[in-house]
Amino acid sequence: MGYDDFDGFDYEDETPRTPADLRKAQKAAAKRNQELEAQVAKLTSQLAERNLKDVLADKGLRPGLARVIAKEDVDLTDPAAIDAWLNDAANQEDFAFKPKTPEGATDGGAGAGTEGADEQASEYAADLAQFHNAGSGALPVGDATVEQARAQIKGAKTTAEINAALTSARKQLAS
Repeated sequence: MGYDDFDGFDYEDETPRTPADLRKAQKAAAKRNQELEAQVAKLTSQLAERNLKDVLADKGLRPGLARVIAKEDVDLTDPAAIDAWLNDAANQEDFAFKPKTPEGATDGGAGAGTEGADEQASEYAADLAQFHNAGSGALPVGDATVEQARAQIKGAKTTAEINAALTSARKQLAS
């Protein structure tokens, strides 16, 4: 039995798997990962900026306060963290502001409605985490669902609209 008798056992792929090809593929994947990480960082920054502006507008505070809060150690993507910073008496005294309280609110009802906000924040955090994880190369380039979600996020005026866009994209990707 000669060497030519084993021609039926050809294991060659259509694409060669040389070390150079693997390095090239790894380099392309690393570049794609960097692009996605930069895009996620940009979107997170835009989301944080928009979230901060929304919270300041809801409290009736001047937009210039956003620069001060951004320099502080505050999670700008978390409305509760921004609210805690705004409600801190030391910050109110230092920066001479007083948040506007909603009309009809009493001291006993100040915590009312925070359960829904906490639930919404946890849902938002889950959506954002999934969006971040998608940046690891799990989504194909030019995917219509991703592009639609990206367009909805860019066009959103409030955090609720961003949250809705992330939720709908997650549901579409899951199906």
